[in-house]
This record gives sequence, C-alpha cells and structure tokens, in this order.
Amino acid sequence: MAARMTKIFKDFLKALTPKPIKAVAIIGLKTYREIIQSQNIKRLKQQHPSIKSNAFTIGLSKQKNRRSDLALYTTYCGATKNKTLCLEPAQDYCEHFFASNNEDVLLLALQAGYTPIYLDLKVSDDPVLSAYQAKIAKAIPHTIEPLGQYDFLFYKDDKIQVDASRIDEFIGLLQEKDSAIALRPHPFLSGNVLYEFGESMLQSRYKGEWDKSIAYITQEVNNGARLNCQMYATGAILRNTRHPDTVKINELWWQHINRCGIECQVSFDIIAQKFDSIAKLPLNLE
Repeated sequence: MAARMTKIFKDFLKALTPKPIKAVAIIGLKTYREIIQSQNIKRLKQQHPSIKSNAFTIGLSKQKNRRSDLALYTTYCGATKNKTLCLEPAQDYCEHFFASNNEDVLLLALQAGYTPIYLDLKVSDDPVLSAYQAKIAKAIPHTIEPLGQYDFLFYKDDKIQVDASRIDEFIGLLQEKDSAIALRPHPFLSGNVLYEFGESMLQSRYKGEWDKSIAYITQEVNNGARLNCQMYATGAILRNTRHPDTVKINELWWQHINRCGIECQVSFDIIAQKFDSIAKLPLNLE
C-alpha cells in the first residue's frame, strides 16, 4: 500500500512538472472558448440534453450591481464517472468560478452559471490523485488566474449551501479582527486532532493514506505541534487575499497537505497553530 501511494504521489508531482505551479491553471477568453467550442461539444450536449446553447455565454456576461472585489469558487478534479456534484445555481451577487480538469464537469458548471477555470492536469480515475489535484484550487488559489485578482475569495465545497449576499457579513468578521482567513469550527469534532484522523479513516480514500498521515502527525508533534487545538471544517474558506498572512497560510498548508495526505483538515488544524490571523465563520452559511 505504501509503495502504491508513493507512486500515486510521484505521478501527481510529475503532472505538475516541469510547469511551475503558477502556470498549472490558465483562464482567459481563448481558453474559455476552447473549452466551450471543443470537438466534444456535440457529444457532451447529447449526454446532457438540458444544456442549452445560451448556457455557454453565461461566463462572459457581467451582471450589474455585483461585488467586483469578491469571487466565490469551487472545484472538482477527476473522471466524469466519479463525479458527485451538487451545484447550486450561481448567484448574481458576485462572480462564481468552477475549477476542474474535466471538460464534462466544466460544461455542467457553465449550465449552473459558473465561469470555468480549466486546470491543465491529466484526468485520472484514481480518487486519491484526483483529490490531490483538487487541493490546488482549494489550498493555493493565489496561484490560479483570475482568482488571484480578487480582494476576497470564498471557497466552498459544492455540497455546501451558501447565501452569497451574507459574505458581506463574513467579510466584516475578517475586517473586525484584521484576519487573513476565516473558516467554520468543526461542527461535531473538537479537542484533539486525532478525532479528525479517526473520523477520516471511515472513508476508503483517506484510509489508504493512513500511514502517511500517522507519520506526518508524529513528526509534527515531535516538532512542537499540539494535538489539543482548535479544529476547523475546511469545506468553506473565506480569504482576504490582500492580508500579508494569506499567502503564507496557503503555501504552508499546501506543503503540509503533500506531507500529510488528502485529509487536509488534519494538516490545517496543525498549521493553524502557527497563526493568530484566522477567524471563525458561523456554522450556518445560508
């Protein structure tokens, strides 16, 4: 198992190199049109008959009275057959982006009103490798254009419901405490990061990396990290991209994800101990 996971991670790193991380994702009118005008468009429309031709212009239009300094985004990487998307329609309050390496998924996101971000990574059937790929947009969005252009970014898991108009309220929480980033506290786990590790072992994709996660936790504790700490749910993340700690948090988390594995809530709970610029979101985001 350990040898297999090592190979998966090496394959993942190979997919990122020799391209620098900042070039792993590209968006622009050219890329956008390449996606929506691809030779696969006819096949995709046949597979998804509810997609209308006018859906492909949604991402190019700009709604009036929307916040221009804020974007909401989500991500999925992997094979079409493995997708478990539950996309709520994009709201006019701010720009909505969807990052993926899968054109089928990007077209479905377009139908829901999201602007696509094409991730130039090979589509894989392996759920672990695909999860690593999705962590790029989740953990280090500042490396992806145009996400880095916004003052505030709100990442959400596609299964989480968010009232975009409430993000003003959440931004107020950031500004009140001069915080870089805000997340919800974990809704049912608290007190010890090992509870998060144990809970994750109930899911096969996390269990496959149990030895990697154990080695990571052991090393971090030996380096002074606390098991007893604030525990966060990373399915919703608000970032003030102009705060000096934001990129530091992003990049440190990305480094720790690569060491800990795809159970990124464990690594976030560890790295969060190093910063006093992390605020809490309310549990209810609707």
